[in-house]
Amino acid sequence: MKAPKTYLVLFDLDRTILSTNSGNILVREAYKHKLMTSREFMKAAYLGLCYRLEVRDTMMILEEMAEWMEGIAEKELQALADQVIKRYLINKIRPEIEDELKMHKERGAHIGILSAALAVICHPIASKFEMDEVICSDMEVIDGKYTGKVVGKLCFGEQKIISLKKFCQENDFKLDETYYYADSISDSPVLEAVGYPICVEPDRRLTAMAKKKGWTIADWAC
Repeated sequence: MKAPKTYLVLFDLDRTILSTNSGNILVREAYKHKLMTSREFMKAAYLGLCYRLEVRDTMMILEEMAEWMEGIAEKELQALADQVIKRYLINKIRPEIEDELKMHKERGAHIGILSAALAVICHPIASKFEMDEVICSDMEVIDGKYTGKVVGKLCFGEQKIISLKKFCQENDFKLDETYYYADSISDSPVLEAVGYPICVEPDRRLTAMAKKKGWTIADWAC
């Protein structure tokens, strides 16, 4: 019988475990493999600009970005995602992650990913590191094809902390004993809620918040 996990450790994916954004690469490769039209690709680029400039509601932008998946076979997208991971993302995994995982595993932690990234990317990465859990964004599939719609809500911003609190309640973990590794100001709701916030190469606004609150800032530049 396995010993119960003693505490919870979660990692954001994009720009935390990875030093890049997996979604951008997946979209680029989908276009190259003709899973996106030129019009859809241009729309994705426009939405990406809106996201960076913060000129529209972030959740609406992210939901619109996912619409390009409509009609794509589940197996086809997973095959593309696996290719993206192998060719582009494995080399973007921050080397420091290995040491962090080893430390927490030796202490008996329940380890996973808490990310807005898509399940087709998050699950293979979690499997590579033999993680226990994945809490991420999932897309609706009907008759083996994506509809372009999100299942529930995207795991972003405030939704992350909602999902985390639900998970902790259902699995008897305590937020004040939980670690969360993340890079963006959008992750601040979770970072403020957990007992051990770790800011990995944080953006400008998160850096300022981390310094003000005395949070750990991890310098994992690579």
